[in-house]
Amino acid sequence: MEAEYSRLANYYPASVLNANKSAEILDVNGISSLDLHTLQPRKLYAPNTGPGGELDPGGAGDNVVWAVSMNDFDQSGVFYYTESLNISPYSAFLIALVSWLLVVCIALCIGILVAGFVGFLSKRDRLHNLHRLYLQLLRPTLLRVYECATPPLLTLALFQFVNSTSWLSHFIAALTCFALACLWSIIFAQQYVQARRAGAESLYYIRTWPWDMTSAALHIGSMSHPWKPRYWWFWFLMLGCGFLRACFVGIPQKHNYGLRQSVGLLTIDVLLLIVFLVCRPARDVKNNIVQCILCIFRVIAWALCVSLTTTANVWGIPRAVLGFVLLAVLALPIVFLFLVFLYEVVEAPLAKSQIWSPDHLEPRIQEPVSYTHLTLPTSDLV
Repeated sequence: MEAEYSRLANYYPASVLNANKSAEILDVNGISSLDLHTLQPRKLYAPNTGPGGELDPGGAGDNVVWAVSMNDFDQSGVFYYTESLNISPYSAFLIALVSWLLVVCIALCIGILVAGFVGFLSKRDRLHNLHRLYLQLLRPTLLRVYECATPPLLTLALFQFVNSTSWLSHFIAALTCFALACLWSIIFAQQYVQARRAGAESLYYIRTWPWDMTSAALHIGSMSHPWKPRYWWFWFLMLGCGFLRACFVGIPQKHNYGLRQSVGLLTIDVLLLIVFLVCRPARDVKNNIVQCILCIFRVIAWALCVSLTTTANVWGIPRAVLGFVLLAVLALPIVFLFLVFLYEVVEAPLAKSQIWSPDHLEPRIQEPVSYTHLTLPTSDLV
């Protein structure tokens, strides 16, 4: 019983577990005097509802307890999401941080295993081949992992700043944000300097070939490759949009700012959709179409969130219908992305456009543009 009480205490304050008593430290010696019904495992239902959906706020003698405390905006956002996963909202950031660090460790382990296999097969130039493996495979893979991890980590870090009262949690959140900001700023600065010195085309396999170990495209160009050379910086803009979304999702959680939150997120994606429709920054039509469709889904979702805020004053059956529509709008992009993933897996080894060829080189350029920050002996080049 003591262990069960401790487990529940990680999610709920003592005043909720002992609704008819004041919060006090558990006395192990007096365990028999506790209300055993209070310590039974409790089931989570929607706010203010019971097992059958009826209004039932719960109490000391019920097996129903509120998922979170009934304080204004606490019934939505990060609070409600983490509570539904049996995770304390105040430790969600650390859980997400550790989970993504495990993903990075898994990627590193796979890279080390592949490197060991390549080193075992290499008869000569072993270090050269391992360096090439790092530049061509491991580094771009890790950057993609960091790119995927940035939005959720920023969201929960900002949430931690707003709601936490511990200096240690503030310090860890600030350190994580600082590390991510330094990582992306350094990569963007490298690309910016290279684009100013040798042109944006030097970041792509337009003037050079994939096995040129001195090319900027191999060293620092991987983040820009999904976008046209004219918009080589667009990956940084997408990360900026992710940061703005994190601000609107994480910061207003402590206050009843649901309308401002939804309107802010809606504005970001409307502007992003306009940019995709006007500029078409992706390198192929398919990528532009996919990005536009995802933006449209997000715009519809945020518009529905605006209509579901209390300020819109939509209740009853219309609100339930809008809720079901919102669920559908959030589920369809997942199915769509899965189908796109299957298409990419089938197309990648078959499409000629996915395979580099010397015909892709600019005919007017005879010599590749070298990456000025790295010098290698000519004998090391293959």
